[in-house]
Amino acid sequence: MSDAINSREGGKPLRMAGHIPVLLIGLHWLVIWMVWDGIGPRDAVRYVDAALSLLDGQVTDTHWGLRWPLVLPMAGSLAVFGQNEFAASLPVFAYSSLLVVISWQIARRWFGEAAGFAAGILFAGSGLFTMVGSGIYIFLPEIVFCVASLGLATQAGDRPVGRYALAGALVFLAWLCRETSGFMLPALVAGAFTMFGITRNALLAASAATAAFIGLVALEWLGYWLGRGDPLHRIWIDLGHGRGQSGTEILPDGMGSASSWLDPLFGALTHGIVLPIHLTAIAAAVLILMSRVRPRSGGGRALITAGVAAALSFAISVGLLNLETVFYFPIVPWLATMLAGWGLAVIARMSGKPSALAIGAPIIVSSFAIHDLTRDRSMIAARALADFAISAGEPVAADPYLAERARMFLRLDRDDVGRVVDYREVASLSGYLVFDSLAGRGAIRGVPDPTGWSEFRRLSFGEAPVTARLFRSAGSLARPVPQRLLRDPPGAVIWRVPEAASAD
Repeated sequence: MSDAINSREGGKPLRMAGHIPVLLIGLHWLVIWMVWDGIGPRDAVRYVDAALSLLDGQVTDTHWGLRWPLVLPMAGSLAVFGQNEFAASLPVFAYSSLLVVISWQIARRWFGEAAGFAAGILFAGSGLFTMVGSGIYIFLPEIVFCVASLGLATQAGDRPVGRYALAGALVFLAWLCRETSGFMLPALVAGAFTMFGITRNALLAASAATAAFIGLVALEWLGYWLGRGDPLHRIWIDLGHGRGQSGTEILPDGMGSASSWLDPLFGALTHGIVLPIHLTAIAAAVLILMSRVRPRSGGGRALITAGVAAALSFAISVGLLNLETVFYFPIVPWLATMLAGWGLAVIARMSGKPSALAIGAPIIVSSFAIHDLTRDRSMIAARALADFAISAGEPVAADPYLAERARMFLRLDRDDVGRVVDYREVASLSGYLVFDSLAGRGAIRGVPDPTGWSEFRRLSFGEAPVTARLFRSAGSLARPVPQRLLRDPPGAVIWRVPEAASAD
């Protein structure tokens, strides 16, 4: 049965494998072109700032600045292609493109050509890895290195030492992204014994991966000891960056309760951007079990290794560090996408390609709709603030969230970051222009009460996302969708503070 699944209808094998990567990359970049709207929210600004500082010859000793697999290529891209948002995002696009190709290659080896192609399509249009990831997230380089190490280890052959050593080195690169990705090392060790049994090859493979990883970590710690006087310099910074908040303390309270494990699991499985692929993966797993389809030779053992890695990642992130969003254990949705691709290949063989297409296409379309409706568009306000500050010819005050992001845009433009000030940094707002984003994030917005100020200008941030406009045109059919997601961006008001007014 599995051999039939791995071929086209009529028993003819897929013959265009050499062209498939080009097709997948083309689709992937088409999706990026459709969804990308510049540097994303959250931590993207800090990575860009760290890369710009590196171009100025300064190392940013922060939780974000020491994530070299992202900051270094970003600095190189900015140096080569100029200081702009696209150049800053290029390394992330490259990582996501690598993920598409590597995942396609792994899927076709584990499950067959048809499953590889289906999985490649799903990764190319992935809600998490393509749509969200294009906004600059560290989980993209992290998952690329984890998956590449997994692919090497599960295709090691009869002489596994070299490949497992390289796999251990790739785990180190993932470790440089986030220390939690160290989960891959015990997964590779367990995988060595799963793949080879209790044999000399298994022992050699596990030892090679461990030695490569530990040796590179020792070199990293030696570098920090020589340069900063503390071998654990980066680890202490990472643990302290959130001042005791989620993800920055080991063994949080309540980790022993069932809800501390089940709630994050349910939240991860039902997170909007990955819900379509997770539902498909669950259905695919049931279908595969019922139809008794088997993966290719060695694919079952490789799948077990991947499952161990996913379980360890979830346990470390949720149990050890209280990191409860799917961004912190991306190997879980990665494995779900692989299963979904395999399931689509089974459906294509059993019921025909139109049936597989009828199931696969809505996964990508629904992911796009969810991403389009729910993505954080606060960076629109930050760009508008930077542009206005340049044209105003005088300092403009704003809340700390917007001020930090607008200054990053000014740095990209090689302009004076002093054009934008955090209103908390000035003794008095008397005489200032104040940028008040109506799309602020609750308490983060935090500008003082504008009573008594005069309105200087009002800015519009354009129309709602295309998905929202489609839902609005549907009338009553859009009632299940929260109305806040369908409104146009609320824009901003620029106030002039009278000379007699103060920050109080």
